[in-house]
Amino acid sequence: MDRDRGTLLQAMPADHAEHLLAIPASRSTPLLRRCTALATRARVDLMVTSRPADCEELAGVLTELASWEGAHLDEPDPTMLVLAAAALQDLRERCGEAQQMALGAAIAAVLRVLHAAMR
Repeated sequence: MDRDRGTLLQAMPADHAEHLLAIPASRSTPLLRRCTALATRARVDLMVTSRPADCEELAGVLTELASWEGAHLDEPDPTMLVLAAAALQDLRERCGEAQQMALGAAIAAVLRVLHAAMR
């Protein structure tokens, strides 16, 4: 299926292919806002309770955000890009080893996507 989609996208004019891969602000902004809130809550949980936070919901959001790699974000909210990146960076720095192993790769992938979108 992915090979068929790639072949189809290669056969299209670049502007049309980019439009198909575009992620509109109406989709990106709420997810970036949710990511920021969940990362901040996970950080607070770690600080207040001194034990790993329940990060299932955050992991789901990170999976979706990481899937944006290579997609075109159509005018994402610049403030939400920065806030989400800052919240994830802070969470990654404060996570214990067990949580870093569980979320570290996902956070790194999402940070790559966000940093690319900020350029």
